[in-house]
Amino acid sequence: MSFASLVKDEIALTVCEYEKDQLSAILKTSGNIFISNGKKSVSFKTENAKIAQMVYKNIYTLYNIKPTTSIYRSMKLKKNNVYCILINKKVNEILDDLDILQLNILKNIVRSEKRMKAFLSGCFLAGGSVNTPKKTNYHLEFTSWDESFAKEILRILEKMNYSAKMIKRRNQYVVYVKKAQEIADLLVAMGAAKSYLDFEDYRISRDFYNSDNRIANCDIANAIRTNMAANQQINDIKLLQKYVDLRTLDDDLRILANLRLSNPEDSLRELAEKYNEITKKSITKSGINHLFIKLKNISSQYQQKDVK
Repeated sequence: MSFASLVKDEIALTVCEYEKDQLSAILKTSGNIFISNGKKSVSFKTENAKIAQMVYKNIYTLYNIKPTTSIYRSMKLKKNNVYCILINKKVNEILDDLDILQLNILKNIVRSEKRMKAFLSGCFLAGGSVNTPKKTNYHLEFTSWDESFAKEILRILEKMNYSAKMIKRRNQYVVYVKKAQEIADLLVAMGAAKSYLDFEDYRISRDFYNSDNRIANCDIANAIRTNMAANQQINDIKLLQKYVDLRTLDDDLRILANLRLSNPEDSLRELAEKYNEITKKSITKSGINHLFIKLKNISSQYQQKDVK
């Protein structure tokens, strides 16, 4: 089962304080109103059994009617079951009570953050999706066939300070959120607390892994730079040895040259510690680097001769 399906299952099983707003969003997102033999009906279809059960239960509880239900096999590739709920009683009352035909939904729910959360949970149940947290491409979306309705979803998200955007994908309008923290917050807001914990667990684990990788990469890069610098210093010292007896150098330079030849893999800090132990001085790795510059300058005087 996909992560999105798990999220929807959890939301569907979570008691919603504003179930009318949630039900309204579900029917606005993927409900269909049609007239047959002069009689108006409303239908809703879903491949998620728990969502179908929740919609049936809420309609029965709120309006004391039993919708007609049916199940058929989808003709799509996966051939999943499709659960169909048909409302053919008290249709006008339900449409009015849930503001299904109301174009501007904001004026009815925008004053209450809880109602906005309930509405978004319904939009997600009927036309939403979220990527698995195992992927690095964080993405949560709401889809709608109606552009004006999609814009309303976008405005609600913006009202709740989510940085959502909208695009057209084929014949649908998609409102989406990409920031991981905002997706995590939305999961909680819509009633998917367990899914939120799973999402954050994967995300934090990945962040730790990536952090370890970055540290390891930095360590490798530093080791390579240290090794390259050490090789250059050794080359400078060996060139100098061809023309100069190292014993004739100043004590500081002679000691450091011998230390580098004896410890080709040491860092400047490690050389500084050994230098201080021998001389009983207190020199920093910056001071060691300064001495290497002096050795390089002396060596460069003989470099042209060595080329010839």
